[in-house]
Amino acid sequence: MNRTNIVGKKHSFTYNAWKERYDDKNPFKGYDSHAKLVKALLDKKIPKDETSIVPLWNSNSGLVDMDQKTNTAELFLGNAGNIVDLWPNEITYGLGVKGGTLHKKCNIYSVKVASYQCRKFLMKLKVHKTDRFNGYNTTTEAGEAFQIKAAIGDGLLCPNEFLKENSITTMKTHVTNPYNTTIFSTFNSLPRLKSESNGEKFSLGSIVTELNGNELPSEFIEYWESLFSMRQAEESRDSLYEIPKILFILRYELSKALMLLEMPSIDSFEDPWPEPERDTDVMDGDLETITRKGQVGLIHRAFSAEAKSLFIGRFKTDKNKVVFYGLEETYIWASPGLNIFVHGFDSNLVKECALLQVLNLKRLLDYGIDLPATAKKLLKSFEKGRDRLKLSSNSKPDSV
Repeated sequence: MNRTNIVGKKHSFTYNAWKERYDDKNPFKGYDSHAKLVKALLDKKIPKDETSIVPLWNSNSGLVDMDQKTNTAELFLGNAGNIVDLWPNEITYGLGVKGGTLHKKCNIYSVKVASYQCRKFLMKLKVHKTDRFNGYNTTTEAGEAFQIKAAIGDGLLCPNEFLKENSITTMKTHVTNPYNTTIFSTFNSLPRLKSESNGEKFSLGSIVTELNGNELPSEFIEYWESLFSMRQAEESRDSLYEIPKILFILRYELSKALMLLEMPSIDSFEDPWPEPERDTDVMDGDLETITRKGQVGLIHRAFSAEAKSLFIGRFKTDKNKVVFYGLEETYIWASPGLNIFVHGFDSNLVKECALLQVLNLKRLLDYGIDLPATAKKLLKSFEKGRDRLKLSSNSKPDSV
């Protein structure tokens, strides 16, 4: 029988995401830190016929790499095996209390990243960035420490399922920042999805690019535009879903960014990501501005479609609105109406990635290709001013 590898024990956030998404009866191994699971994957210590589910990114805390040593970014490059699923999952923290009432000078126990994901609540308690916040590697580890060490009046931030399972008094069921989403990835072996896909497949491709300060180089923009085909758009059943997408822009080394892209896959056995045109001015031995890493994953549901479902269904985002949110190297630009969702470490780069995709859709519209009414309305608004879609140079993200 195959095994599933996750971070944490029963009712950790990764455990809950796994059980919510898959009809998977396999036994699981819970690693006691994210870093250990990532290292096991990168060191090829986990057999390819096993499933590994890894949180990659959070909309309030960024790349899941709290100690800056985990090498999470390497997972986006295919160095841990194939990505077979990629999806956003809402993360909700409840507040459990020992003794039923939270003390004014309480200690709070939780996973380390809760200091970002529950920032607003912790600031209100005057616990944020103080020694009264006790951070652990996983939520289940924090929960176990709380049950052993906490004094009467101390609090625990963790999944509500953990509070219920362990008969801990729940004082609040939601103390989380807005849009708190973790992007999960599944590597190598795909369990049975609870909701079947429609048979389509989407390729994930990686590009590493040099940066010009906080701007994308012209070489990447030219490469991106080369992926866009009017002919393919004309033949597409749904252009919003089937044109290429920029999903992530991550910091990669000091002056580089790692881009994760998505587009439909016609042939499961063929890498659809073309090589960038070589600059004739670059001498042999010199470094190219952009480096294609090629296909790093093949997924059965478009990530952009999953994100749209989350924003409309869970966050109740108006399809006619744009979300631009974040702080401290963690930003998201989201438009359910245009089916564009970009995560990244720099607000200007996230906007630029979103702008490239909006301009693609604008070209489709100008070319005469039909788009949904909501998309047309948003693009008409864009014509009146980039600030209408929070894409002007002066557009600033909302934050807590």
